[in-house]
Amino acid sequence: MRWYIFSILLLFGACRKPVSKDPLAGTITKEEASRDLKLLRELLEDAHPSLTEYISGKRINHIFDSLSRSIPGKITIRDFFTKITFITNEIGCSHTAAELPPILEDTLYKRKLFFPFPTILLNDKLYINTDRDLPHGTRLLSINGITVTEILDSLAIYNPVEGYHRSIQKNAAAADFGFEYFLRFGCPDIFELSIQDTTGKMKKIFFEPITLAELYDRHDEKYYFDAEDVNYSFYINEKEKYAQLRLTDFSMGSSNREAAFENFLKNSFELLSHKKNIRHLIIDLRGNTGGSLYNCFLLHSYLSKNDFAEYQNVFSEISKIPYENYLVVNGDLYDTSTIKTMLREQFLVRTSSGYAVPDSLIEVWKPNKHTFGGSIYIITSFSVTSAASYFTLLTKNNSSAKVVGMETTGGAYSGNGFKLLKYQLPFSNIRVLFPYARLLYSHNEAKSGQGIIPDYIVPDTYSSFKKNEDLQLNFIIDSILSKNR
Repeated sequence: MRWYIFSILLLFGACRKPVSKDPLAGTITKEEASRDLKLLRELLEDAHPSLTEYISGKRINHIFDSLSRSIPGKITIRDFFTKITFITNEIGCSHTAAELPPILEDTLYKRKLFFPFPTILLNDKLYINTDRDLPHGTRLLSINGITVTEILDSLAIYNPVEGYHRSIQKNAAAADFGFEYFLRFGCPDIFELSIQDTTGKMKKIFFEPITLAELYDRHDEKYYFDAEDVNYSFYINEKEKYAQLRLTDFSMGSSNREAAFENFLKNSFELLSHKKNIRHLIIDLRGNTGGSLYNCFLLHSYLSKNDFAEYQNVFSEISKIPYENYLVVNGDLYDTSTIKTMLREQFLVRTSSGYAVPDSLIEVWKPNKHTFGGSIYIITSFSVTSAASYFTLLTKNNSSAKVVGMETTGGAYSGNGFKLLKYQLPFSNIRVLFPYARLLYSHNEAKSGQGIIPDYIVPDTYSSFKKNEDLQLNFIIDSILSKNR
């Protein structure tokens, strides 16, 4: 799959014509691109905490050398961004990614450059996920002569996973299809679509591009829509004797919201402790891309029956932040003063390749007095990663939780977390971000390079999509809880 995607990238990069109104059609010289690639290579080799966890040093050298040789006299920002993204995707770290130059990204919202429909991938088939202009369930077969299969293969690189490449990267590409199609292919004057309509007939139809603002508005009009604008909720079904906790984010964003979340958990589980007839808890993590590890451990303390360590160990390649003149410092995730303090005060053990946190500084949590003692079920989707996937692993191992849904983006062996380093390459102005530390999880799982595989694999289907039904929740209630009443 890796070489297949790489060949597609080279093929499409060679045949695309720039569009003048396209902000990504600007160019840099071969020398400028080569110098940016050289800096990126040095940054990753010096500071990335798991650069060779899933890919060999020989393979990394080959990729950089091959991409450097493939740069023509001039290269568009789009094609260079694709090369950078190919590198970040190969590493196997879901926290490592590239971002467009901010001045270019800011110009996109009002330009008519984008594919006009939200989409969804079901059983490797791409469908329209709205009733705007086309009915939901219309199947896309090709766009401007390129098959949907080829397109999704080439978009997978924009959606890195923890470990080895896997099919859920195409689900993520489908979820952000309009933007990622533009990143890869630019903007045609017209979109020529080959479709199969909802009656089974094959057709060719044409649509003009829309603005990014319009596209994101249409995402709010999805037919099959899972609202994620509320961070958490709690519900008790007295009739079916289960409780449901929905958590779409482990990041609360402020100290006040953090305190509110802690009170929410305290009140929810205290109430649950008095509901002796409620013996099943469903935790819905769909769409949860992580956030605060503290909140991951806090929630788990209401579920674990035993003391648990936050992780087995934490490693970093660096004792101080390198190349500070290229750092981007904005927002909490990129708070370099905190990273410097962590490196100075916690990464105290010298290892053969870097630095580690001593065992004495790894916190051990005790179960909360209102720990839930019944059966636990966790619903996952392809987008679950970082703290959300680690929470799933902890609760599966410590609390015998059963996982229902799809394989996660986050891995089951280790992960990269805490805050991120963000660098801006000086000539292209493309930004690259990656974590400064690697977490080795606490359960000695084998390094499979996969995500967390559900105990019950229950993907959405075309039928559940058309009926707009919650297949995963229904499976738990109808196929599991009904047998345990």
